[in-house]
Amino acid sequence: MVVRGELTSSRTFPARYVNTCWSLNEAKDGKIAAVETFVSKTGETADLRKQNQEENVGWYAGITADIFA
Repeated sequence: MVVRGELTSSRTFPARYVNTCWSLNEAKDGKIAAVETFVSKTGETADLRKQNQEENVGWYAGITADIFA
């Protein structure tokens, strides 16, 4: 967006980074709504980040096996 802003002399905004690692969804009022979400926080310990990464790898292996197996 910064490049576009510089090229077009238009307004830009600071980047915001959010990562929802996983969520539990349900149908609510005719729409999909998040019931529970998990978002990594800054300042987490290296051990917690390692645990989250291991869960991430397991999730990916499971979802790709479900889709392509």
